[in-house]
Amino acid sequence: RLVGTRPCRPMDYLSARDCSTERRREGRSREAPWLPIKKRGISRSPSPFNAQVSRASSRRPPMPPTCAFPPFPVRGQSASPPQCHACPMLPHRKSSSSQVSTCDSESPCRRQISDGEMSVRGRALVRSSSPSVSPSRGVSKGRETLEVGGRRICPQILHSLVQDAADVAPDAHADQEAVLLPSPRSRQNSEVLGVSVAFLSSGFLDEVEQHFGQGADPDYNEINRAMLFGPSARGVNMRCPRDGLTGCSYADALEDCYTGKATVMLSWCWSYTARRVVDALVAWCESSGRDPATTFVWQCALCCNQFRVEDKKARGETESFEVFQEQFQSRVQATLHVLALLDPWDEPLYIRRVWCIFELYMALCLKGCQLEVILPKSEELRFGKCLRSDGLVAMWRVFEKLRIQDAAATVDADRQNILHLVDPDARTPEDYDASEKCSRLNRAVIQRLQSWCVDTAAARATAVPTVSTCIQAASVLAESAEWSRADAVLSEARFALEMSGEVGTAKHIHILSSLADLRSEQGYLEDATQLMEKALAAIEAEVSGENGSERCCLRVLWDRRLEYAKLLQSFGEVKDAQGHLLQAMNLFEQAKSTYETFAAMGHPAYAALLLRLIACHCRRGQHIQAEQLLEQCLASSRAAGGPLTPSAANLLMAQGRLSLAKGCFAEASELLLRARSAFQDTGATRKLGYCRLLLLLGFCHLEQGGEAVTSAEQFFQEASEGLQEIGATSRLEYTTLPMFFGKVLLEHGRPSEALVQLIEAKCAFEAAGAVEAPEFAWLLMVTGRCHLQLGDTTMAMELFAESQNAFEKSGAADAFAQLVLRNV
Repeated sequence: RLVGTRPCRPMDYLSARDCSTERRREGRSREAPWLPIKKRGISRSPSPFNAQVSRASSRRPPMPPTCAFPPFPVRGQSASPPQCHACPMLPHRKSSSSQVSTCDSESPCRRQISDGEMSVRGRALVRSSSPSVSPSRGVSKGRETLEVGGRRICPQILHSLVQDAADVAPDAHADQEAVLLPSPRSRQNSEVLGVSVAFLSSGFLDEVEQHFGQGADPDYNEINRAMLFGPSARGVNMRCPRDGLTGCSYADALEDCYTGKATVMLSWCWSYTARRVVDALVAWCESSGRDPATTFVWQCALCCNQFRVEDKKARGETESFEVFQEQFQSRVQATLHVLALLDPWDEPLYIRRVWCIFELYMALCLKGCQLEVILPKSEELRFGKCLRSDGLVAMWRVFEKLRIQDAAATVDADRQNILHLVDPDARTPEDYDASEKCSRLNRAVIQRLQSWCVDTAAARATAVPTVSTCIQAASVLAESAEWSRADAVLSEARFALEMSGEVGTAKHIHILSSLADLRSEQGYLEDATQLMEKALAAIEAEVSGENGSERCCLRVLWDRRLEYAKLLQSFGEVKDAQGHLLQAMNLFEQAKSTYETFAAMGHPAYAALLLRLIACHCRRGQHIQAEQLLEQCLASSRAAGGPLTPSAANLLMAQGRLSLAKGCFAEASELLLRARSAFQDTGATRKLGYCRLLLLLGFCHLEQGGEAVTSAEQFFQEASEGLQEIGATSRLEYTTLPMFFGKVLLEHGRPSEALVQLIEAKCAFEAAGAVEAPEFAWLLMVTGRCHLQLGDTTMAMELFAESQNAFEKSGAADAFAQLVLRNV
């Protein structure tokens, strides 16, 4: 019975044997032997008794500073059976077989200390000596240990406590019924304590079954009520090392062999179930090659003192936001490793909880912190299946819902505090919706989760290097502008196929087509053209019957025709990038006809093809054809009811492009800005389509003139940085950027500087062989205006004439007429 004691120096305490000696000599049988010497009224002046006590103490090993009785035995060592030495309150008899004084078998002391359990004033203390004890408790077969509040204790010490408790007057502690065990840990150690994954997967789940039944899988709200606080909790009778009060955390109540300094922190939701959390941690240890016994997880449910949290709830109080924030930041800084648990992966509650999003963002901002996303085993399998069937569409579907301003919290004050930290200037929900700081946080979190998806897909391709997994991984990598990694995966697959003699097969054609698309995206147009020609020749040979026995199979023929249509579409994009707009449109029309012949209008590539055709018609000034195709795209989009994906952003961009071609600048600007928000909300800013959108936005503001020119310059600068970031500096969009910057300088009244930029852009067009592009014709017109401002009328008129011829040659005579009308 140690209630009310304070930590003090080991020399201030007497052992149970010394207390018995003191009682016999001083006659103080009623005084509590565990109180400090000063409180028992014993003089500290030199005396024969004190000298004897000092000699007796010197023969004992020193005790821990916070321990009021000798330390617990080492785990695994056998303990001697309890012996009752001199129990002053109970009858004793001499044993005939030894000189040790023992209690009568029928005495109250013997009844209290039975073979099955021990109790101190009605509080049951378990003795584990049977082989049926769970191995997770760390008890060897045939070894006898006693458990108090979840901790093993030497039987001799516990028996001394029973004797001392019986020696105290019953009315002295009538209101206190528990033996309060001190914690062997310091406050600093307790605050960074983690629980091993090995114990969570064995002892913790065993304890869950003991409370909820075999095979039960409760969530942590239920576990909290049954195991983490209250009379059945492990730490109910243990002193908390953080505040010194009764009741400690679950982790503090565990043995030292199951705990240690936390190596990772778990970011999760309380509504997750025990087995799902443990399964995810075990799967992560297996995949990363970590030892579960030495991997210690800081999990707030187990490592925070739930006794204090529930006490505050009972008083109608809540834990302050500052406390939670300080706890999180200190744990992240201590571990520098955060695990974000998504369950289920496609509908994760995690991204709808404000604390989880905030934790993820703080981990991203902390320098040197490693952030990983983990899934339960079953969710990993589902994730891989969705990647094979839907690609990244499933990922866009998930992450479009991530908005910290819409996330919920158990305590609404926490939500308000977090939002205030993100944007101190916002006050209303409308302010947070329009907040650039909230949008920046959302984008950062989404992009980190998407990079996890990409890394997972690439890892799967590496683990199982088949053609399908390589193509799938390369597609995901290319969607995230990880072009070098995607190229390496596809090149390795191509080399393996060619070495095995599978040239011209379906697999080889698919690899060639994917590589061609990849090279085209990066701007390596010559390489892309050669790969496409090889793939087209192989398809034509197979379909015509020159290469194989599969020509009679209609399914194979259908697949080859779809592959053929996709290759025509890719070939058209290469021609468009080279500046051959009419050739590109011809290839696009052939691909469109092939899709429609085989009733493949629902294919995602068909929707992308329509958007490319809309852009071509807009550049040529053919508004009616563009409107018809746009209506077709909108109808299919409404029928699909798809989520906010990059495809939806591309559709908004097509609408804005059409309005821009008509000269409706305000409407075009609104649509293009919505498309920009869609790209940002889905985290798809590292895409070529997003950079094209920025160029369109800049052009739209440039055509409006006036104050909008400054915004145009900002959009062009952002597009330049985006193209550099994704490694698309070889594309025509990047090399001809000086054309737009020259137009900006011209609008600012600096024609001499503008002329330098415009001449640089003209050289880039000519070097790329893209002089048939409508953009080159527009460049000539802007250069003519620049010479006009410089006073060189003759050169200006020549350039205007060249511009008209270039527009007509590119098939964009209608666009030229509209530009002339607008400028006049």
